[in-house]
Amino acid sequence: MAKVQLKLSQDIGIMEYRDTVIVGNIRSDGRWIRLPKNVFEYVQKLIFMPDMIKQIKSFEKSEQIFYKDLIQKLFDIKVLIYSEEENKLESISIEVTTNCNLCCRHCCMAAGNLLINNIKKEICFKIIDWAEKHKIKEITLTGGEPLLYPNLVDVLLYLKNYFSGTVQMITNLTLLTEKMASILSDTVDHISISLDGYNEESVDFIRGEGTFKNICKKIDLLKHNRFRMVSGTMVLSDDNYEHIKEFEKLCKSLRIKPALRTMTPTGRALENIDMLNGVGFQGNITEDSLNMRAECNAGQNTIAIDSKGMVRECVALDAGSTIGTVEELISGKLAGKRRLCEVDYNVNCRKCSVRYFCSDICRAVNEAIYRNDEVRMKRCKAIKTCYEKLIWNKG
Repeated sequence: MAKVQLKLSQDIGIMEYRDTVIVGNIRSDGRWIRLPKNVFEYVQKLIFMPDMIKQIKSFEKSEQIFYKDLIQKLFDIKVLIYSEEENKLESISIEVTTNCNLCCRHCCMAAGNLLINNIKKEICFKIIDWAEKHKIKEITLTGGEPLLYPNLVDVLLYLKNYFSGTVQMITNLTLLTEKMASILSDTVDHISISLDGYNEESVDFIRGEGTFKNICKKIDLLKHNRFRMVSGTMVLSDDNYEHIKEFEKLCKSLRIKPALRTMTPTGRALENIDMLNGVGFQGNITEDSLNMRAECNAGQNTIAIDSKGMVRECVALDAGSTIGTVEELISGKLAGKRRLCEVDYNVNCRKCSVRYFCSDICRAVNEAIYRNDEVRMKRCKAIKTCYEKLIWNKG
């Protein structure tokens, strides 16, 4: 049997300041460790030694304990991994339509004003068959607004009959009918509802007058049809992060689970960015909240099919995230991509000693920030000094 060897993860993030480094896995859970630069350089040499264990045993007792503990910690936070480990595709999202009945102020896609594209249902069927064959765990239907997709019922019934994984749908729910509520209860496992506020005034400000009351009625309709797995989401900005508790209280009163998302400053969100105060949002930055995760699993554990039938790392990313066609996915000829973290592409940020803490988890958010100098500079001015003080004790 071949000997299993440790190696550095391809998702490692390294930041330096003077003679110290911080390392972590920027795609995992964001845990990190600070250590002397020369120590980390030696660990990198150590793991490539064919007799690493023998080498450590030759150290003085105190050094043995130190390096054993350090290597274990680096393994625990997934900086070090086994050579045979790899990312496995687990979920697929399908953008069934770009059509939307709302024009929300914070929409990164500018849905409601886009040219309408509806994915062919035959393409959906092919994707579902492929997903079942390859044991994909989850398929999510997105938009636009999926309830406007003309072939939604056909696709839902096909999922019920031919896919054994979990089915989710992201919707504003405003167009839900009694008939559709019954169908969803029979075909969908989880529904995520875009609320984006913590009371009637805040929801209607973002989504339009009357939306809050309409959504509440439609949630009751879901519950009447015994649909249990429902969550409500709120996109965070500087204006509403202090109202998270109120949002959670609202979700509890509606008997749904709360979930928070970061605003992506593109589309209408960029047009309204000053109104929404979304540039520097990070909430209350404290030492306990420091997290180094700066990448999501787009293109790794999850991929997306857009309404034109193209395979993308994520539909929220720009057109450059297209990695092939559905036919190429099915035939196994899809060109996989592994990219640097978005902040590492920016010449102004790639050597910053706090860049991964500054980055968002969502690649679409990072893309929108670090490819727009005005947005990037405003964000940097708002949060960089705080991170430097907490992480490196600068200032």
